[in-house]
Amino acid sequence: MRLLLPSGRDHAIRPYNDYRALCNLKRATTWDDLSREIPAEVIARLQRMYPTVDDIDLFPGGLSERPLQGGLVGPTFACIIGIQFRQIRKCDRFWYENDDPVSRFTEAQLAEIRKATLSKILCANLDAESDMQRSALDQPNNFLNPRLPCHSLPSIDLNAWRETHQGCNIGGRSVAVGESSLPSPCTSCICTEEGAQCASLRITDCGQLMREASRDSILRDDVCMAQCGFLLEPIDAAAAPASGPDLGPSQHIEFTTAPSRRPGSGRQLPPELLAPPPPFRRGPGGPPPRASRRNPRVLRPPPNGGFSGLRIPDFSSIIG
Repeated sequence: MRLLLPSGRDHAIRPYNDYRALCNLKRATTWDDLSREIPAEVIARLQRMYPTVDDIDLFPGGLSERPLQGGLVGPTFACIIGIQFRQIRKCDRFWYENDDPVSRFTEAQLAEIRKATLSKILCANLDAESDMQRSALDQPNNFLNPRLPCHSLPSIDLNAWRETHQGCNIGGRSVAVGESSLPSPCTSCICTEEGAQCASLRITDCGQLMREASRDSILRDDVCMAQCGFLLEPIDAAAAPASGPDLGPSQHIEFTTAPSRRPGSGRQLPPELLAPPPPFRRGPGGPPPRASRRNPRVLRPPPNGGFSGLRIPDFSSIIG
């Protein structure tokens, strides 16, 4: 214990109370909350060494718990040991129950593997037929662990590992076990003992896909359309008929931004609705300016600055 305490603190192991919460035990807030797992006399000793329940180290707290029924450690250490064994088994790529699709066994093979017992292994390696208790490492008992003849113990049937020549039907083709096929340009399937397993392909060059596969096969494959469908949109738009009224073979619609050269293309008002210009008056500044080619008519406001001579025409017949 003298070595475990400084070692746990050097490795920054969290207090005992945090591991209680991790293992679904009630997080202690007072010393009385520990009475369910730790005896009262041990709690009194811990009170003399630690100021609060949150200061208890993991190793003293875990070793102070009452052992579980049929076990050697308390609930906190049992939880930590169970988690560690589960992680060791889960992270071992050679564990026979792994879900790795490349190396995993079939359900029939797993059922045969689970028949194996240490008693059967000992019987298979004995020089002479004998009997063996069902659990080899436990004491024999006429009721709980009786001795049985070796030939009566279950054995593994290796027929579950027999290779068959049956294949898979992928895209209308017969494919052998272990081989792959492309039912569509962007989908790949491999034949396994459990059947065909398919996966989508990632297309990095849509131009190469268009050269190697037909257009109809690409249109039928949703995976291809999701990745390279933009290449087919211009073709589809050109092939699609124009919506709306039929303009005929000789009629075309042309859009241009150039100004029109046709005279009188703008909207003209009737002459009677145009207001006449105000009369020119000679001012003190001299004669009025002459009209020129660029300025055919020059309007000068009246000297008084008003618009009394201006008449606004009636546009109601045009607007209404």
